[in-house]
Amino acid sequence: MPDYLRGDELHTAFNFDFLKCPLEANKLREVIDRSITSLATVGAPATWVLSNHDETRHVTRYGRADTGADPVPEPADPQ
Repeated sequence: MPDYLRGDELHTAFNFDFLKCPLEANKLREVIDRSITSLATVGAPATWVLSNHDETRHVTRYGRADTGADPVPEPADPQ
């Protein structure tokens, strides 16, 4: 990411490494440490996101099966 960012220009970008990382402490730590270290070289802050319009919502990816909750029903299509 440092190739695309500068603290006084484009200063934030979507952190896809974090978005795609499995919910495992050691892997998250690696991504976080790597992100902070690499972005510090250009003075840019790190961003942390768990979802976007291209990914399954994080509640589904990281725990729906463990909650025992029923899936949210789809709304009826009025068309």
